[in-house]
Amino acid sequence: MDSGETKLLSRALTRRRLLTHTALGAGAALVSTGLLAACGSPPKVATTTGSSSTTTSSSSTAASASGAATTTTASPATGTTTEASPSATEAAANVKQGGILNMGIPDIGTMNPFVSNTIVENYILMMLYPACASLDKSSNRVPYVAEKWETSPDGMTHTIHLRQGFMWDDGQPLTAQDVKFTAEFEAKNEFSWKASIVSSDNIASMETPDDYTLIVTMAQPFVSFLNEFLYWFRIMPKHVWEPIPDPKTYANDKPVGAGPFKLSQWTKSQFIELEARKDYNYPPVGRPPHIDKLIYRIYPDVNTLVLALQNGTIDAAPYGIPADSVDTVKQDPDLDVIHNQSTGYNEINFNVAKNKYLADVKVRQALAMAVDKKAIVDLVLKGFGGVMTTCVSPVLKDWYDPSVKDWPFDIDAGKKLLTDAGYSDITLRLEYSSSDANSQKIAPILKENWEKLGVKITLDAQDGNALYDRVRFQHDFDMWFSGWGIEDDPPFTYYANYYSGQYQEGSNNMIGLKDDAFDDLILKAYHAKSLDEAK
Repeated sequence: MDSGETKLLSRALTRRRLLTHTALGAGAALVSTGLLAACGSPPKVATTTGSSSTTTSSSSTAASASGAATTTTASPATGTTTEASPSATEAAANVKQGGILNMGIPDIGTMNPFVSNTIVENYILMMLYPACASLDKSSNRVPYVAEKWETSPDGMTHTIHLRQGFMWDDGQPLTAQDVKFTAEFEAKNEFSWKASIVSSDNIASMETPDDYTLIVTMAQPFVSFLNEFLYWFRIMPKHVWEPIPDPKTYANDKPVGAGPFKLSQWTKSQFIELEARKDYNYPPVGRPPHIDKLIYRIYPDVNTLVLALQNGTIDAAPYGIPADSVDTVKQDPDLDVIHNQSTGYNEINFNVAKNKYLADVKVRQALAMAVDKKAIVDLVLKGFGGVMTTCVSPVLKDWYDPSVKDWPFDIDAGKKLLTDAGYSDITLRLEYSSSDANSQKIAPILKENWEKLGVKITLDAQDGNALYDRVRFQHDFDMWFSGWGIEDDPPFTYYANYYSGQYQEGSNNMIGLKDDAFDDLILKAYHAKSLDEAK
């Protein structure tokens, strides 16, 4: 944050009702959007506090253009040295101390950071387990647990220097050994998509010459390594997790973290209460949190959540409210609504590996041509969204290619594709989260569009967490309507989501596409020595 943004946040925290963030997605590969509404007595205030679905862009590079060693304490893409932001310390003087911030969220599936991979869980876990880097308002990686990092001229060695002073809840210090353990534990157990980042294919060695220095030697060029490792790996305490016999199923209902808050109560499917750590000055800001507690109140029904926001039961809805509720919320004099773009999107995942119909590209093309994206944006999202043609958001201006053309909305042409391919009787199942208001409205539109092709569609709404686990680990689905929050690193996004070698349990590649030419392009970008080469 710059000082102006910090002061704005400080004023906002003195208000009764802080912010409401709405992430709106659209149909097959549509950009999601974010709505922020901050509340309180005039003047009205709106701000973000690092919401994962309101980022704009970020990138990293292995070395500066000059070939000199790069010391980075801000955006890795700059190849320059800058000082870490003092965050909110300058604006602390007039902030009201104490109090409780109540937030409304859907239910979570796990408190285990190794296996968690949802936005809502991230809201909570980020308060308990910090990472080496955070995001600035432009979505660049900036120092957090790490004080600075350096990359060798050839891009093959990264040196990460940690801040001293971070403490685990049980009083032990957070050290470089914990960061090393987190990476090696992920690589060994393959909990999630993050395992590929720190696999032996990419990492030759990790060394800790002292308690606050980690040296990572690469096995091969990996242009996105710092971008992904610094931000996405929440640091875990080695002394707590190393003895656990089955970490994949470990509930972690009594987490030992090193964040600004610690878990004080968790009544499942009702609320999660985090208590501020007042026992020491939290290193990134040099003080304890201003407020005393964060309470995440769980609302399976989004309409009940909106009502709770309006009557003041909750102060924030970070996961969002549906587009249908925006006009109602705007009528509340204590609420402002701000519309901003996101690097995330919603999409329809086709199970290419397991469904004989979807394995045929002509079927997928026909289905794509029968999705009326404009109608979804206009009718469901009320204009708070846009059409995407690929998984690269228009927000990422350095990566986005506006010349790429989408499939036209043309049901007759789609019918011809199916006829030419010899298909006349196809039945497919479309699955989506029963707790997501936009999905509930979009799914019937998709069904109507596709049945005009002559494709029979069975709609299957299920609990979002259970459905996600089944899709992710068992690949048991035909089509799945879902979305991503932060996709700001295209070389890694394509690798993690679409490279055939990543089609495995728990990974982000759940569709199982196998295309040699596509794989070759993905690997060339993934192992590029520079961002220009990756692009």
